[in-house]
Amino acid sequence: MKLKISIFLLVISVMTLSISLSEYNNVIPQYIRFYYLKFFDNALLSSVGDIEYRLIAHGGGGINGKVYTNSLEALNNSYKNGFKFMELDLHITSDNHIVAVHDWSEWSEFVGLSDMHLPPSLREFKKYKLFNSYTPLDINDINNWFISHPDTYLVTDKIKDLTLLANFIFDTNRVYVETFDIQGYKDALNLGFQPMFSMPAIKSHKDKAHVLDLILRNNIEYVVAPSVYAFKYPELLKIISSIAKVFSYGQYSGKDKSPFFLNEVDTICIQSDYFYGTYSDFVIPLNFNCLIK
Repeated sequence: MKLKISIFLLVISVMTLSISLSEYNNVIPQYIRFYYLKFFDNALLSSVGDIEYRLIAHGGGGINGKVYTNSLEALNNSYKNGFKFMELDLHITSDNHIVAVHDWSEWSEFVGLSDMHLPPSLREFKKYKLFNSYTPLDINDINNWFISHPDTYLVTDKIKDLTLLANFIFDTNRVYVETFDIQGYKDALNLGFQPMFSMPAIKSHKDKAHVLDLILRNNIEYVVAPSVYAFKYPELLKIISSIAKVFSYGQYSGKDKSPFFLNEVDTICIQSDYFYGTYSDFVIPLNFNCLIK
């Protein structure tokens, strides 16, 4: 116990020093709360209900150490591991077909063709396996997979032509589309999708009020936010989480340059005041619990 207390105090000391001269001064209490819970709270030793609906398989889910493959094998692996929400990044080929790919430059690296003209045609896209192992998915493959797995849901965020998607997808009622403004949110809703509202960058108190007003006025049910917002804007996020289901992303804190790593277990088990669920690469629903010690 003495060692645990010493480590806790050391973490707090380093944390305070590292951010005392930065924009994060106002979130020091949130970091202290987070690490106190992580080290001391025995109440966290319990399972989380409906975890299969709280974790979203990011890019189809991680497989064999690879992320963002958006592949058939990734979907099958995620389903086997208990996921019900599968995220696929959807883009359009040069001949106007919907396919699953995180981004084209990354795809060209995955298939070892960095000099290919992008985007490729559907024929070119289907010709190559990712990392010589994983099967790429076009819209027919996606439809067939979800039709044969009726207890699953598709989550997507990249495709801009939602009308095209609505015309070809298996069932708009089982598709969650992340949108980045209110017009996009309304368009997705009108087309029969379940829209998710991605919280924009917040730079002032006025921005906070604007975001909250948008969510309230539009009866938004699902929100997506960076995990670091739990530290930077805890009061705002707590209010939003009381009226909507908030999913986090970017557990490594990314561009926000937070000095602390926040993984998927921490997000759901410790930051449940702020987040209902999270996008996940390798943390799986099967046998998930909040045993963090």
